[in-house]
Amino acid sequence: MTTAFPLRTLFEQLRKAGFRLTIDQYHFAVEALTLSIADGLDPTNIDAVKHLCQTVWVKSPEEQRGFEHCWQALIPKNPDQIPATRLINSGKIPPTPLIKGGLEENTQLENTDNLDNNNLDQPEEYVIFETRDLQVGTAVSVIAQEGYYFPVSRQQLREGWESFKLQRPKTFFKEIDIPATVEQITKDGFFIKPIFASTKKIEIPPKVLLLIDQKGSMAPFHPLCRHWVNLWSGATVYYFHNCPTDSLYLDPQLRKGKDIETVLTQFSPNNTVALIMSDAGAAKQRSVPDRWDETVEFLNLLTDTVSRVAWLNPLPRDRWLDTTAEDIAKIDPKQVPMFALTPSEYTKMLRWLRWGDSFSQKNSNSPFSKETNSSSPLCKGGWGGSLNWDFDATSRINSFTQEYGNSHLNLACHAAFPLTLTPDLLYRLWKQFLVPNDPKLPWYAVADILLSDLCQPVEEELIELYEIETDIRNQLLIKLKDQEGEQRLEELSSFMIEYLKKQLKPQLPHWLKSLYERQQWVALAYTDQQDKAVQELANILKQAYLDNNKAELVQWSELAETLSPVLPDQYQPLLIAAKGYAAQARGIRRETENAQREWEQHLGEEEIATLAGVELAKPGSALGRIPLKTFSFETVTVNNRGEIIKRETKQARYFTEDLGNGVTLDMVYIPGGTFLMGSLETEKDSYDDERPQHQVTVPPFFMAKYPITQAQWKAVANWPKIQRDLDPDCSNFKEDPPQPPLERGASEDDRSPPSQGGARGGSHRPVENVQWYDAVEFCARLLQRTGRNYCLPSEAQWEYACRAGTQTPFYFGETITSDLANYRGTETYAEEPKGKYRGETTPVGEFPPNAFGLYDLHGNVWEWCADPWHENYEKAPTGGKVWDEENDNDNRYQIYSVENLVNLLNRNDIRVIRGGSWDDNPRNCRSANRDRGRTVGTGTTDFVLSPPRLRGLFSPLLFSTLALYPLFFTLSERSEL
Repeated sequence: MTTAFPLRTLFEQLRKAGFRLTIDQYHFAVEALTLSIADGLDPTNIDAVKHLCQTVWVKSPEEQRGFEHCWQALIPKNPDQIPATRLINSGKIPPTPLIKGGLEENTQLENTDNLDNNNLDQPEEYVIFETRDLQVGTAVSVIAQEGYYFPVSRQQLREGWESFKLQRPKTFFKEIDIPATVEQITKDGFFIKPIFASTKKIEIPPKVLLLIDQKGSMAPFHPLCRHWVNLWSGATVYYFHNCPTDSLYLDPQLRKGKDIETVLTQFSPNNTVALIMSDAGAAKQRSVPDRWDETVEFLNLLTDTVSRVAWLNPLPRDRWLDTTAEDIAKIDPKQVPMFALTPSEYTKMLRWLRWGDSFSQKNSNSPFSKETNSSSPLCKGGWGGSLNWDFDATSRINSFTQEYGNSHLNLACHAAFPLTLTPDLLYRLWKQFLVPNDPKLPWYAVADILLSDLCQPVEEELIELYEIETDIRNQLLIKLKDQEGEQRLEELSSFMIEYLKKQLKPQLPHWLKSLYERQQWVALAYTDQQDKAVQELANILKQAYLDNNKAELVQWSELAETLSPVLPDQYQPLLIAAKGYAAQARGIRRETENAQREWEQHLGEEEIATLAGVELAKPGSALGRIPLKTFSFETVTVNNRGEIIKRETKQARYFTEDLGNGVTLDMVYIPGGTFLMGSLETEKDSYDDERPQHQVTVPPFFMAKYPITQAQWKAVANWPKIQRDLDPDCSNFKEDPPQPPLERGASEDDRSPPSQGGARGGSHRPVENVQWYDAVEFCARLLQRTGRNYCLPSEAQWEYACRAGTQTPFYFGETITSDLANYRGTETYAEEPKGKYRGETTPVGEFPPNAFGLYDLHGNVWEWCADPWHENYEKAPTGGKVWDEENDNDNRYQIYSVENLVNLLNRNDIRVIRGGSWDDNPRNCRSANRDRGRTVGTGTTDFVLSPPRLRGLFSPLLFSTLALYPLFFTLSERSEL
């Protein structure tokens, strides 16, 4: 049975007996008793409580006798007779009822008129609230008394709020600037008036925004929230449920909603702090992935609006494990730290909100300063002990050293080498490395380290696994290297490798085996086997990024950060990629962009870095989000006589889109780069509309390996309509002509090219008789089916993809032959001999590709681009985008959504066509050649056989790497957390 002690009643009886006690002395006794209990005082020991009260309240022998009299009258000889209620709750006097107008006349507390500002506040254990329980058609006012039983006292809440109040000076008298006054007297020869010192500026504390989670798992904590709102009465309060998505509410019943962005615009980002009160799912011990995503989005918005954010979780940290709370706490602990409701963490939370990382004891306006508020329990350690700002790694290491000494610190430095610690492992490190040189270091130093602020449990404490935070770990390892040298790190590495060999057994649980494997990688990183460690880590990161496994991305990226001090510069891309992947997983846009800039500084425009044989994609690149395969192919280069002077084997990356019924679409990765678009006047048979030649920088994208085949067109044409019907059988040239086996062309790992009977289904001829509007509808259907932003290429993208790094008239070289492309081969361009004129389209893939692995860009069929026609390149854009001045500021050419599709289909512009066709002369098949294409044909036959420069057919498709994950970038669009 818990023995209760009626402290309030004793206080009142002593006042009746003539003791001159004030409310401050009552609160002082409460505080002293609370701190004593925290330090180990047994609250059921009545004699100990009596001694404490005597020390605080008794000041003379006469008062001692009066105290004994009141004590004996109040406390029975048998303590078990005291009612089993809360400590400090009055067992004799019932709580004072409240009526409108104040206390009842028949109140138990006497002499209230004489107490003035020393009047007793409501007792700690009871606070009276008036709440409204709104029913249908009526409002009932309910007066309720709620007990206060939370680990942070009301007094601590009051004092915490004081730090957010405007601290006015105790006196408004002006101070005389004595040196300046004396100097003025010296100049004038007599005293006229004093010179006053400049008035000290009053620090304006930040405004406080309280965001309180209501209902559901927070229902048990509603009383705490009401106390908080009552005591922090100057704060602006809004409510929400689980996570704010659209609205914040003015009332706890969540009926009076306001738009989130409208609410947040009321606050100054430079002088507002926000406190979120929510269990984040910990109370129900569950993890909700959707809530994590919603929270990231909300915190992005909030951190853009206020200067600092803190999250107060009413549950202790061990209850956060394996819940959404644990995940949310890791989103960005330096921007939005989550605190548990304990006195010490409450203190840290106040420091963070009020002063942030810049907090210092020298801040004269801080209530934590001994100089300005020496009587506050804050300065006596009453809110968590030391005044050191132990939120950062350096201060925590310094505090540990002050408490335990350098020998313990040396052991802690050794303990930092493993990623995770068990008591057994730390004992072995102590015995192996510390005892020989420091035999006086006791064995229980192991426990001191594991239970200190340097370590924290990884899982349930029964598992006996601990870890040291990354920042602390890195600092300790630097100290170890400075003190013991690199040889000690090598010794620790060898020790860990041998230790882990014994620990890694087949029957281990998967998670424990994974931990040991990570330990082994870290150990290898300190040896000459760094490549192996990097290879394993890069493979894991690559797969996690491909799967968009956010939890693993954060976890493995932290491991990469751990290895950063020992990895040489050649592995810097691994660390950059890991940092960027983690930032993307957390939804922190600014950190993601910083990682991208770092990548570009090291690797330029490269989207892939190869590390120990593993390819890692640049953060944000589509290459890391799509499982890419590689195919090999042969390119040829010819001279002006059409003779092959060079053959090269190249490789390209691609992925395959399944269109159903055995029909597939291969999309080839086109790396970004800069090229010269257009032609010079010196290029043979060039046109004026190809000038001025200008430099264009094109971001990476994917483009179809071949022109769209009739089989591919038919597959998509049979999908549900979005805006236009598509004729699945629109082409003029139908059946595949018989072809002899060809040795030339691509050689893929899993199938032969289309012209050699590759498994692609249906006709391999390119589709023709396709209007521009039909091409746009085709892309929109692909977008709707796959979620990838398929669209027509811009004119700049098309020419960049066609040239593939060349500046010659054709990507084959100085000329073209009918062995290399399907065009009017009976006409020549340079000194090559005449060739064939086939008079029809040919199956795709029959002729050699360019250096990007793309086929049939010269001849065969004209290919649509997205751009409206321009007569020349004057004022053309240089970023590779579609050139359309009327729609320069929207994304209708990037995302063929229904709305954008309607806008595009309502236009009647002439559009650009590229590449030439089977019926064109060589001049019109050049890389730089461009022509007008009518968006609507005049009939099937006429449209196909109209003059060559009006041939309108369908292009290869592309989608932008940036458009691959629009939802992800919406989430991190606003700010880091």
